[in-house]
Amino acid sequence: MTFADKCKLLGMRRGSRMSPATTSNRLRAALLPRR
Repeated sequence: MTFADKCKLLGMRRGSRMSPATTSNRLRAALLPRR
């Protein structure tokens, strides 16, 4: 699994605790450097 996939899984599990903005920011931070 890639780092982005892990972030997605964490976002799904912690979605109730964390705000969508925080999750999206983590996904962006994980995807941008790879591109």
